[in-house]
Amino acid sequence: MGWFRRRPERDFRAEIESHLALEAEELARTGIAPADVQSAAARAFGNVGQAEERFYESQRLQWLDRLVRHVRFGVRALRLRPGFTVAAVLTLGFGIGINTAIFTLFYAVVHRPFPVYQADRVVNIYQEFHGRFSREVRGMTSLVSYPEFLDYAERRGVLEGLAVYSDDEMAWSETPSGKVRAELVSCGYFTTLGTRMALGRGFRPDECAYPGEAPVAVLSFSTWATTFGADSALVGRRVLINKQPLTVVGVAEKNFAGLGYQSTELWMPVTMHPVLAHGRDSILTRDASWLVMVGRLSPGATIDEARQMLSSVARERDERYPGRETHVLVSRGALLNFPEARTEGRLAAGLVFALGALVVIMACTNVMNLLLARGIARRREMGIRLALGASRNDLMQQLIVESLLLSGSGAVLGGLLSLNLPRLVRHIVPIAGLQVNLSPNLSVFLFILALSLLTALAFGLVPALQATRVDLVSAFKGNVMVQRNQVRPSRLRDTIVAVQVAGSAVILIVAGLFVRATIRQASVNPGYVTSSVVAFSLNLAQLGYDDTRNRSLYDQLRRQLLADPEVRAAALAERLPLLGRHSDQVELPRVQGSVASAHNVAINFVSGGYFDVLQIPLVQGRGFTDGEVPIHGERPSVVSVSMTKLFWPGDDPLGQRFTVGGESYVVTGVAANARNVSLADDQEPFAYLSVSTESSPDLRIVVRTAGETSGIERAMTTWARKLDGSLVVEAERLADRLELERKPARLTALVAGALGILALMLALVGISGVVGYGIVQRRREIAVRLALGSSQRRVTGLVIRQGARLAAIGAVAGLILAAGVSQLLRTILFGISPLDPLTYAATGGILMIAVGLAMYLPARGAAAIDPATTLRLDE
Repeated sequence: MGWFRRRPERDFRAEIESHLALEAEELARTGIAPADVQSAAARAFGNVGQAEERFYESQRLQWLDRLVRHVRFGVRALRLRPGFTVAAVLTLGFGIGINTAIFTLFYAVVHRPFPVYQADRVVNIYQEFHGRFSREVRGMTSLVSYPEFLDYAERRGVLEGLAVYSDDEMAWSETPSGKVRAELVSCGYFTTLGTRMALGRGFRPDECAYPGEAPVAVLSFSTWATTFGADSALVGRRVLINKQPLTVVGVAEKNFAGLGYQSTELWMPVTMHPVLAHGRDSILTRDASWLVMVGRLSPGATIDEARQMLSSVARERDERYPGRETHVLVSRGALLNFPEARTEGRLAAGLVFALGALVVIMACTNVMNLLLARGIARRREMGIRLALGASRNDLMQQLIVESLLLSGSGAVLGGLLSLNLPRLVRHIVPIAGLQVNLSPNLSVFLFILALSLLTALAFGLVPALQATRVDLVSAFKGNVMVQRNQVRPSRLRDTIVAVQVAGSAVILIVAGLFVRATIRQASVNPGYVTSSVVAFSLNLAQLGYDDTRNRSLYDQLRRQLLADPEVRAAALAERLPLLGRHSDQVELPRVQGSVASAHNVAINFVSGGYFDVLQIPLVQGRGFTDGEVPIHGERPSVVSVSMTKLFWPGDDPLGQRFTVGGESYVVTGVAANARNVSLADDQEPFAYLSVSTESSPDLRIVVRTAGETSGIERAMTTWARKLDGSLVVEAERLADRLELERKPARLTALVAGALGILALMLALVGISGVVGYGIVQRRREIAVRLALGSSQRRVTGLVIRQGARLAAIGAVAGLILAAGVSQLLRTILFGISPLDPLTYAATGGILMIAVGLAMYLPARGAAAIDPATTLRLDE
């Protein structure tokens, strides 16, 4: 701690002067002449300058002092060359900014912990099924059923807590829209997550003991504040959810709004599901995938231990379902952990991340090129400093510090650019209540710091080695000579050109593949019409409509719709195309002596007239009418061509029978294959099953109009409200649904295309700079050629030919690398081959033309060199 107490330099100087004065007095007594006393005293004392230097060094942290001097000199040097500094900082800033933005988004959806107490102990738990299994799916196959959750919860072992939840929209008159985003949760939900209550309490374990026995609710903090004005007396009051009275028992803490992408406004016990569904659904007792499961690890427990414990429970359950094998997946709690997102979603995110990293590499090579060119301009400065006694190590430190200053400035600029990411995401993805946390945190800061340090070393080390290893004689004369132990400038230049072109080729080809896939997706025929088609959803199930009221309301609305001159056709459907996959087990009747055939097939329950509304062509047979649909007994159906090939290959499908969920159906017609589940696949077997309005309250009324649908949307709301003032009507245009399906691919193509354009610009600037750097090194050779009679055209061609050879090598390497990388994209390229020849040919042509232009301008400058002036200056 002694170095905190510094001795003033004036005190040390005064002490030296005191010593010299005493020494002079002693020498004066010996008889030395007064004129020689001072010099004799100084000789007797020793070197005063060395003593002061030793004192100076002992009073300071030398490394810190040198660092401060290097930083001061570096700032001054960069300020003297503003053009170079701005170019380098902008190049690095865009590279670091893009990567920071990508990392922030990737971290937010894949790695950022949930906003809960000790989030590092919270895990996601999913299931993957293999072998033979039949299962009802409401959302994703990887979700759990309520009976499965109860089995897991009984023997949770190394898990301190286990909970499930499922989000849904409920009817609530307190909100302007008449709906509330709610979650049905197990009663240990809040305790498992460690969520505290701002008011009241959470759910007690006994409130989930029996279905429908606990009509209680917990509100989110924002709902309590906005809807009820933060009324502290709210606890104990009743609210009507789906026309069912629930007692508010608590308000969650301020920073918690559920674990999903959208904020949750209200929570209820999962056992209230039958009551809220007005007794229509017994999903609590079925083997259905509909609940997300999370757990909290006990202190000291590991994810592997939790997986092993839960897998033992899964194996016991598989014994009840012969042929089924369940794999339990346990991972750190985050948004994008479900298995269905790990293939395509994470692959796309990882690819964009890799492309961003490649952009940073190209930015580094650009800045390296700038520093190499600047090193040539500073060779005289370096020579003078070496001649005056500066060590090469000291010069290396100075240049590395300058690189750190550049990368640090680029990191600051990049950080500022990435701060606009949340606003951009919310503009591109306008989801109400989106709660993806994109704010910077320690992980983002460490990423920026690590990236800036790596870029500083990546682009600063080689130029620093180049700049400090110069021949003093040639430096003073202004020539460029390279020592034997130095990296050859020509080889370095060649490498930079090849890297720039190869990197650009990879990014441009990947971007081109995404753009081609997006164009193909936009032009694909889904198999049904989307223009002038609108679907209306009504909250009948939430309002407790019985069978008679369902049928009456649907019949009245359909009659009014069909009476409107703008309406061409109207029908009922359980779901719209591209609104997810609803599948069930389809079984054929067992023929004597044969094994029953059964497959899991995507289905949709529709009414008569559905094929007229969407104009789905029937290739065989006919559709069905509402009058053919009995309450009990055999129901009509239409199947797709793919389904006929799966179940009745070579046989006439008309009149064939099958069962779904215990109901018997007969095939009346065969429809052309359509892209009902995904735009990427029109070959999936599909069945259109006749629906009964009495037993299906969650239906949509699908309407095709003569032109714009806005008029019929307003009319539908008016008609519904006249029939029942509590009805909430939601309209969705099928064309909008189609655009929403195409949006992720367009967004990916947009990001990849932007990265491709940026990479091409960096490559052009970098290649132009590298060629210019090479010309500076070869200016004497070029001057000699011109002096000996070579034409400017031949000199220009010489420079371009040499550069084109390197560009061709880089382009070939980039094409080969892109061919390997693009194989990973096979699953997310919509109908486009990873080796699409048109993309490769177009990209290669654009790249070579751009590279040629980038080389032409500096080559023309080389041809304009004045031989006499150049050779005279180099003498």
